[in-house]
Amino acid sequence: MFLDTDLSLSRESRSRVLAASPYSLLELEEILITEIYPICWSNLNAAAGKRLAFVPGALEAMILRRESSAQIVVRLVELGRLAVPRSREWQATKAAVASLRCTAADGQACGQA
Repeated sequence: MFLDTDLSLSRESRSRVLAASPYSLLELEEILITEIYPICWSNLNAAAGKRLAFVPGALEAMILRRESSAQIVVRLVELGRLAVPRSREWQATKAAVASLRCTAADGQACGQA
């Protein structure tokens, strides 16, 4: 969601990982808003070639360090509460996660008899 690439290409893989997590969709969205968005939001407006690299473990380390001041993080969380729920990619990812979980729970796709 914070890259200038077509994220729908990785949605299936991302949705499987999220569906297998122990977190509810509401908890996942809260994590996205309060932990990931404040760190990655700058990628949305960064010039080409100036984006944050997503190296395994690096994002987690940045979240734990919280390089920004507390006041900036609070403002970014507020902005995230406005932006994330409206994101088409997040909406599509949530729908895919819900579908995968429903299928795993009862052995058939939701809404089908």
